[in-house]
Parts: sequence; C-alpha cells; structure tokens
Amino acid sequence: MVRKALPGPAGALLLAGLLLAARPLAAELKPSVQLTTLGTLTRCEGEASFLGLAKASLNLASEGNPNVKGFLQLDSRIGNGVSLSVPRAWVRVRFPLFRVTAGKTRVSWGDGFLFNAGDVIFGSMDVTEVDLSSAVLRDLSDWLLALYLPLDSFSFIEGVVLPYGGRPAGLTTEAEDLLEPVDLAKVSAGARAGAKLGPLTAEAGYLYHGLEGSHRPYLSLHGLLLVNWNLSASLDLPVEAVAWGELYRYASLSAGAFHLASLSGGGTLVLRLEAGLRGDGSWKEPKGGAQGFGSGETYGLFLFPELVYAPVDNLSWQLRALVSPLDLSAVLLAGVDWQVYQGLTVRSQLSAMLGDSNDLFSWERDYGLAWTLGLEFIY
Repeated sequence: MVRKALPGPAGALLLAGLLLAARPLAAELKPSVQLTTLGTLTRCEGEASFLGLAKASLNLASEGNPNVKGFLQLDSRIGNGVSLSVPRAWVRVRFPLFRVTAGKTRVSWGDGFLFNAGDVIFGSMDVTEVDLSSAVLRDLSDWLLALYLPLDSFSFIEGVVLPYGGRPAGLTTEAEDLLEPVDLAKVSAGARAGAKLGPLTAEAGYLYHGLEGSHRPYLSLHGLLLVNWNLSASLDLPVEAVAWGELYRYASLSAGAFHLASLSGGGTLVLRLEAGLRGDGSWKEPKGGAQGFGSGETYGLFLFPELVYAPVDNLSWQLRALVSPLDLSAVLLAGVDWQVYQGLTVRSQLSAMLGDSNDLFSWERDYGLAWTLGLEFIY
C-alpha cells in the first residue's frame, strides 16, 4: 500500500487544530517548545556547500492527576521543505499494583548510551544513521502496550506488545493506512525482569519479533566499580534455519563505562567509553574497502568515546568520536554550548571524518568536514 506524505498546509492545519484544542485545558497542561536553528558549512560533491535547518518540538504534558499521565510531542523539520512527525503520544495509568502505558512511545531495555545489545525492540547497535550532534543518540519510538509490575524498590516485571514491530511510521492522508490490520503472527511481544543482585543490577528478557520472524533473548548487567559500567548481550535467532554451528553470527555484545567527576572550582568532567560488537559484521576490510559493503552490512566492532568538560554551569565543551578500529577510520565531533540567557543556548560544532578513500569513514566523502553554528531556545 502506498503511503502519501501529509502536505505542508494540511500539516499546519493539524498543528494549529491541536494547539487550539488544548487551549481550554491550559490550566491542566505543562506546555514547552524547543526551537533550534542551525546553519552548516560543509563539503558536498567536492564543492563548498551551505545547509540551513530549523527544528521545532512542541511538548504537551498533563498535570494535576498523579495516577494518570498523558504526553504529546510534535516535531517539525524546516529546511528546503517541511516535515511533521509525532514521536510521542501516550497515556500512562497507575493502578494500585501495576502501571499501564498505551500509545506511541519508547521503552528502554538494556543499558547503554549509543551501543546497547539489550535493546532488542528498537535496536541500538547499528551505526549507519547515528547523528553524533544529537543530545539523545537513540530515540526511536513506536505504538505499544506495556504493563509494568514493581515487585520492590529494585525488582520489576514488564511485558510489552508492539503490533508494528518497532518500525518507523509516517504521516498519511489515507484513513485505511491508519487502521491497517496486522496478522497476529506478525505482532511483536515480549517481557523482561530486573532485580538487584548484591552490588549488581541484572536485567533479562525476551522478545519475539513478528515482522522479522526472530527470537531475541538478552541479558544486561550494571554495576559500580570505580566507574559506572554496563554489559549487555543478546541473540537474534531466526524462527527457521538456525545455523547452530555459527551461533556467534546471531550474537551482539555491548559494554560501557561512565564516570562523572566533580572538579575544584565547581566544574564537572564526564568520561564515557562504549564498545559495540556484532557477530554478523565483517571482521576484516573487504576488497575495495568499505565501499564494497552490501546494504546494511558493516564492521563487527565500533568504539564510542566521549568527554564533556563544564567549567561553569552555563558553558560546556564536548568531544565525541565514532571509531572503526578495523579499518582505522573515525568520525570526530568537537562542540561547545554556551547558555547566554535563560532558555537560550548558542551552539557550535565541528565534525570531520578521518580515513582513507576506501575506509568506512573517509575525509573525501560528502560531509567529511562540516561546521555548524546554531541557536536553541526553550520556553
């Protein structure tokens, strides 16, 4: 079935209608708006290029009832065209023994900032669409129904059903697309449990992914030993024809360490290092270099280091990298955020790819060098 993008005027009318509908309930809402305007100088097709982009996010959160929460988020991107999306639209109800969430949102299984093998629902091991300039590196959401049962302060059981399998959904003008039924065998469902085991926090779960026809068990551990550390492992086993002799090809592993240090004079220093390993990835550079990779195929090992230094509350310096050690290439991002006034942040970021012409990250590729200057205003 062909989906149609919602035209610009219709998107504007939808947004205006939602805002007007919310006005009578203003006393029960906590609205907030985040506007970000970005200008980027980059190199594309060997020529100096300029890109302009504005991001707008409207958040409407309910207030006043401690047992029922609702949240609506509308996002828009404005460049040479306009896009509109609804990444969050959910209702959460707290009953005496359990909590129910229904709508479009995200559940975070496993542990990890960029790499998280325990995220068997949305997947947090792929690097092909990672934007290092984003504050949140993994934020996919989908329609789901979740039941959360706390057992004590540190233990819980959670079950989740996802009829659309965690796949992105776009706006449509066709009513039948909104109500397109999903075969019961294609519905994704699973459960997880978490508990405190001495100094460790353990989490284990399983998801049947209906759309891809796979079984996905996982285990995640988190602890504190000089630094906060996490370790997650998972399998992605097809329902049919499992090659048991090559079980490693279905496995993913992620590990991370995080430390927040308070410095003399009131400053802070954040150190983070994560690694992602995929058994289905390549462990040597293919003939012809990374350009020889097929669709979706990539290397089996990546590293993500991050350093954030904040000498004062309203100023921070950031250094991030996505490193491919198997071909010695990387993407580097250095940035600074300066909160000039309350709610207003001036942001500058410089990114560069380091690598030979046939590496995964190459200086010669489009956007191999870019400088971005932007303003972010939250009100």
